[in-house]
Amino acid sequence: MPRTVFATSGKPETDKFYDQIAWFRNASGVPKLSMTHRAAGYVDFLPYVYTEQDFSKQSISHRVSDHYPLWVEFSLV
Repeated sequence: MPRTVFATSGKPETDKFYDQIAWFRNASGVPKLSMTHRAAGYVDFLPYVYTEQDFSKQSISHRVSDHYPLWVEFSLV
């Protein structure tokens, strides 16, 4: 999934990792948390911000952010 508003498929120079959700494992590879991962993704806010202006991605990144917020869902049972 794209990490920044500047990410372009197939261009590794734009594959940056600013926000990450950590999921730690011990030395044996066993998860340190007992929650089960269910789903994850990112929030593409570009279609919803500054819609009245003709701002470039660069202009929006200076006003809001240059990376997409990440989300994750865990099962509690």
